[in-house]
Order: sequence, then C-alpha cells, then structure tokens
Amino acid sequence: MAVASAKLNMLKELQYRFNLTYLFVTHHLLVVKYISDRVAVMYLGKIVEIAPTETLFANPYHPYTHALLSGIPVAEVREKPARIILQGDVSDPSNPPSGCRFHSRCPFSIDRCRQEEPEFSHIGDGHRVACHRYREIPELAEARYGSAYLQRS
Repeated sequence: MAVASAKLNMLKELQYRFNLTYLFVTHHLLVVKYISDRVAVMYLGKIVEIAPTETLFANPYHPYTHALLSGIPVAEVREKPARIILQGDVSDPSNPPSGCRFHSRCPFSIDRCRQEEPEFSHIGDGHRVACHRYREIPELAEARYGSAYLQRS
C-alpha cells in the first residue's frame, strides 16, 4: 500500500509541477477522489455523469453513481450507510439495450427509461447527468436507502 501511495503522490506532484492532465481509468473510487479534479462515471461505455470530483462525491444524481459511491468504505459515521446492491445482469456492451443503458438494473426505472436514451442535463458548475429522473433521484434514493446513505461523503 505504501508503494501505491508513493506512486499516487508522485503523479499528483508531477501534475501540479508541470500542469499535466491525466486520463485516469480505475474502479477504485478512493483513488479517483484523491487524484482527480473531474470525474466521469461510465456505464456500458457511455458517460452517465460528469462533474468536479468534490461535487460528484457530495451530490451524485445518476442511480449508477449512487450505487458506486455506496460501496466506498466509511470509517466513522453515526449510522452505517446503505450499500446499494444492483439487481439484474449487466447487458452486453456490444449490444446495449434501447433507451438508457442502465434501465435494466436501475431501481428507479420507468417506461421512458426503457424507450428513450437520456440526453445530458446541465445541473450547474460543470455537473452534467444523463438521466430522465435526475431531479427526483436524490429524494428517491433517500426514501429507498435512508438518510444514512446520504451521509457517506
């Protein structure tokens, strides 16, 4: 772990010193949070949410982003955050489903999600999401997973 930390610190130092931009692809969200200024969340090869790192971790809108963030271990919280376990099978990326690619696993999917691919909506400050129900998702997630889920960041 110390070697990995040293490498990440070196990347951060080089980034700062030489004003570098990295395209960093990983599933390790704590590394993403540490090294990234902006984050793009992808599902089946399509970006579903993009935002400044702090914004995305504090206020996710896409249900897939919610599920990913729920898997990050939390050291100290009053209530244990809900872990979102997605149901269903991952679709074949070479033959993605119609509509939203995430609809078959989304707990908030409606008919529109199955039929119509969502466009990017601008939430503000560089935060964009591709979800028909993005305005409702924070409230729906709190109702489904509880307020402890929202205290994870």
